[in-house]
Amino acid sequence: MEELKVVGLDLAKTVFQVHGINSQGRKLYGKKLNRSDVVEHFAKLPPVLVGMEACGGAHEWARRISSLGHQVKMMAPQHVKPFVQGNKTDARDAAAIAEAANRQSVPSVAIRGIEGQQMQALHRVRELWMKQRVALGNQIRGLLGEFGEVMPLGGKRLKQEVALWQSKAGPELAVLKEVIEQLLSGLRLLEERISVLEVKIKVLHKSNAASRLIESIPGVGLLSATAIVASFGRCESFDSARKFAS
Repeated sequence: MEELKVVGLDLAKTVFQVHGINSQGRKLYGKKLNRSDVVEHFAKLPPVLVGMEACGGAHEWARRISSLGHQVKMMAPQHVKPFVQGNKTDARDAAAIAEAANRQSVPSVAIRGIEGQQMQALHRVRELWMKQRVALGNQIRGLLGEFGEVMPLGGKRLKQEVALWQSKAGPELAVLKEVIEQLLSGLRLLEERISVLEVKIKVLHKSNAASRLIESIPGVGLLSATAIVASFGRCESFDSARKFAS
């Protein structure tokens, strides 16, 4: 019986496709798996190279499958696409993933640890709330601008000027004052949430040696250092500083 060398795994929400090949690229099997059956399937296989595309949930699956003794190679989708034969289907995607994983010339994506992914989650939520904070501030400026009140840039000055306007606005603007106060409440809540997230990022930063080392570079602060570690993981995955920079 031919020895199984590489398994391509096409990730999905419910139904996964696997494609197994030998060292020469010959197909040995292909099948569909329900999400609940994926770990059991790979637990029964001898140690093999498992290829998958870097996408949502890929790092978690890579960690699970690696814990079973397999070597996992994650690849950027653009490096897998040239190996797809014919029209796109799940089975052909899995076959392309297996073929790409079997090629040494196809670069891999570093598997992130749980700590790095959690740090990235904090940064993503913080970025979302920062955008919402800007949107709320602009909404306040826009509404007051319709009534002839030009508000300054900057969150601190905005709140000061709005408070001054609220103290002067007459009863005929009661509806507008209520709306602006609701927007200000939302703005204050977002600022509190952002502050809490930044404290959590600082705690993770203190426990991460790589992040602290990056922060020691002149001009690099805590947020930049933790974002780099969260986004790119281990520097060993890059052959050179030039590849990291690109």
